[in-house]
Amino acid sequence: MLVLVLVVGMLDVDRVTRVISAITPLMVLLLIVAAVFALTHPMLEVSEASAMA
Repeated sequence: MLVLVLVVGMLDVDRVTRVISAITPLMVLLLIVAAVFALTHPMLEVSEASAMA
């Protein structure tokens, strides 16, 4: 992670903007996939979660 930060820090602003704009859709897609997975595969049943609360 340190190397990645240093490499991006050496780029100019336009290149950093392009890198961020290229990575953002992938991050959003992964977040949506993780949310759908979490909603479709609950760790606890609702009754168990209610009892724990």
